[in-house]
Amino acid sequence: MVKTPKKKGGNDSVHTPSPVLPAETGTKESDPVPATDINAPLVVEEINSPSEVIPIEKKNNLLYLSGIIFVGLITLSSLTLFYFLNKDRGRSRQIQPVQITQTEVKSTPVPFNKSLWTIEVLNGSGQAGAANLAAGKLTDLGFQVTKIGNADRSNYSNVSVFLSSELNSYSMEFMNALTSVYPGASLSGTLNTSSPSARLIIGK
Repeated sequence: MVKTPKKKGGNDSVHTPSPVLPAETGTKESDPVPATDINAPLVVEEINSPSEVIPIEKKNNLLYLSGIIFVGLITLSSLTLFYFLNKDRGRSRQIQPVQITQTEVKSTPVPFNKSLWTIEVLNGSGQAGAANLAAGKLTDLGFQVTKIGNADRSNYSNVSVFLSSELNSYSMEFMNALTSVYPGASLSGTLNTSSPSARLIIGK
């Protein structure tokens, strides 16, 4: 065995030489680092996304649908207007002025009926029995004598006749019947009450 002599005063560790790298054939400069300005505003770069492209078929469908809706609205408006115009014309045709003709209603007069007349006979002549005599004559004519008495005075002349206001329209018929027995009888006034129908005062 061969011993390797140790060197005194030296490092006991074995020195291993560094590998020698092959030298670069050329020198390359490193890229420069861009300088940054800390005071510069922060810029946010917008990313523009590509706009959505609508297919031509979809555009045509939208236009077709819009056209249908527009035509439908015009048609509906026209029909509505036509309906209201015809409705107003129909009303104007139905409402026609009605001519009201006034017919004069003529009342049929009640015929003169002697039996329905009630008569009071008063004696104003001062002669006894004059009222009873007149009552008999009136009864023979068909009148109803309801009262016989004396008048407020006894100096009346001829025969004074007072008719009820409700029977004034029959005054002519009554006087024609009365003058057949008392030619000098005259219509002297109107009674305020409806009963009797007439009052006769027999005078001289």
